[in-house]
Amino acid sequence: MSTPETTPLRLLVVDGDDALKESTVRALRRRGEPVSATRVEDAGGLDAALAEDGVDLVLLQPDLPGVDPAAIITAAEQPEPPVPVLLLGGSTAPVEVGARDRVDPDDPEDLTHRLRREAADAVARRRLISLERRYQDSERRAHELVDRSRDAIAYVQEGILVHANPAFRRRLGEGAEPEGTPLLEWLGEQGRDAVRKALRRTEGGRGRPAPLSAELLRPGGHHQAVRLDLRPADYQGEPAIQLTLQSGDEEGALRQRVRRLEHQDPITGLFNRQHFLQSLEALAPDRDEGATVICLSVDHFEDLRARLNPAGADALLARVAERLRRRFSPRHHLARFQGPRFTALLEPLGEPALARLGLALCRDIADDLFEVGDHSLPVSASVGIACWDGDESPVELLERAFQAAREAADSGGNGARLAAAPDHGGGADDWLDALEQALAEDRLVHVFQPVGDVRSAATHGGELLVRLRDHEGTLHPPGAFLSAARRGGLMPRLDRLTLDHAARRLAAGEDGPLFVKVTAESLEEPEFPARFREQFGAGAAAGLVIELAESDVVAHLRAAGELAEAVRAAGGALALEHFGTAPDGEAAQERLRADYLKIDGEIVGRLEEDPDYRARLEGIVRLAEETGATTIAERVETARTLPLLWQAGVDRIQGYFLHAPEEERATG
Repeated sequence: MSTPETTPLRLLVVDGDDALKESTVRALRRRGEPVSATRVEDAGGLDAALAEDGVDLVLLQPDLPGVDPAAIITAAEQPEPPVPVLLLGGSTAPVEVGARDRVDPDDPEDLTHRLRREAADAVARRRLISLERRYQDSERRAHELVDRSRDAIAYVQEGILVHANPAFRRRLGEGAEPEGTPLLEWLGEQGRDAVRKALRRTEGGRGRPAPLSAELLRPGGHHQAVRLDLRPADYQGEPAIQLTLQSGDEEGALRQRVRRLEHQDPITGLFNRQHFLQSLEALAPDRDEGATVICLSVDHFEDLRARLNPAGADALLARVAERLRRRFSPRHHLARFQGPRFTALLEPLGEPALARLGLALCRDIADDLFEVGDHSLPVSASVGIACWDGDESPVELLERAFQAAREAADSGGNGARLAAAPDHGGGADDWLDALEQALAEDRLVHVFQPVGDVRSAATHGGELLVRLRDHEGTLHPPGAFLSAARRGGLMPRLDRLTLDHAARRLAAGEDGPLFVKVTAESLEEPEFPARFREQFGAGAAAGLVIELAESDVVAHLRAAGELAEAVRAAGGALALEHFGTAPDGEAAQERLRADYLKIDGEIVGRLEEDPDYRARLEGIVRLAEETGATTIAERVETARTLPLLWQAGVDRIQGYFLHAPEEERATG
């Protein structure tokens, strides 16, 4: 018995009266075995009891008049797995009728021992069947994902290509039919011997080789340089090798390590200036608007350097870096930018949260007495903060943060200052004019991006996204015009427009879940929850999921709670998007209990290269399990991240790997 303290053994006794059943139950209970038992008199009663799936063992009185033991045992073998049958006394040998064993009802110790053994065996067989089914289902879904992947993936058994996904076929050429052909026939002479040896080593279970360089034979006799990534796998229940074709110029592990060192500051171990500038250049208006640059500069550093000498000054900077690591994670690209100046790149946060963060950074430095060599030094820092509106260049954003830090230092240091919003002049006004005209002419349209199961091809609703169509019919991404909408105070209007569109789709019978963003500007409107209640009565929001950015919830926790109440009262659900970026995100989820946690795309994109991000992902999945939320990975671009998401327990995915936003699903 698997858990005898809490799970009673369920017996079914086939006997002519209750006497044998009752004596068996009493004997077991006297020995501390929890047990429940029912009695039937023939094979018909046995069939009915087995159909209810509530039987662990069958005890059969073999000398029962009018009952064929073989018929009873045949009926017990029908479920999956079969239910063991034990003979209760009698002279019939178990092997004659196919029973598992015979027990003596008058010997309580023997009875207990044999029943416990048979029950444990039944539990083990049941669990094995369940695991086999789960494995087969997982393998089937994994192959479905492979077939839909944009990466070129194939399976090899004994050197023969047994399956190739569409992307792999396209790499081989138009009309290629690789199944059933040797892999080496598709490779040129250069590198072929190394591939042959790697196949043998992988098939022999001697580990996974590093990616190999080879030449892929293309139609017309052309050769293409590729890299082959081999890893042990299973295909249709048999050992196989999963083969992924990569571009020939992809870096190996050593080159990646060198590149990481090129991005590291040797004094502090933080990222360096080059890395931070590249992170800034990677900002995209349609996803990173509101991103924040933090600049921290050590006050009076030249005086400190004069006291400490250059080596001591470097040690001081390393100590400052240690303090900053406590406040920032790798996703914030914390860097020693230059000299005594440190920078970090944060997710969008409201002004109150940024003000608190700036003061906290100042306290982190000023409250410590820095021990450097023989010196005990009081140190302070000035902090500048600038938020990106999506229109200015990243260099301009950085300069505004530097200027704010200089202003804080000029005011005496040990303080933080938030930079004023940039003045864009006529270009920004052009976008605002275009947006207002598009609203007047009903040229804002909604596109649909599906959400899919990470383990199968099934979709689970999707997200409505707004786009601006110009007079030539071109759809513009949201970055520029949403920045104009924020400056012009139009975000609540756009939110209402999307909610109206969602309401029409749901009323037309769309099942959902249909994800719709609600921005911080709408949260700041006190009447927004009441307006939502007017639009969606009781049950009218079934299938609707309101998305709130994690940082917006942290900055507007009370307003987010009021909106959550309104949404749930109408039958809708809540999602926290860009989850895993705000410092207080876990506390917000504990309070809000969102139904969905949409894991930020930066975490998803860095899973392969950075174990810190994998640990962060696992923490989010644990939080989701504790709070009953479904996890959705945002911005999934390639199949390479799917195994990591799968292993971590992520439920669903969204991104260009699954499907780009499409207008065809929209109706206006």
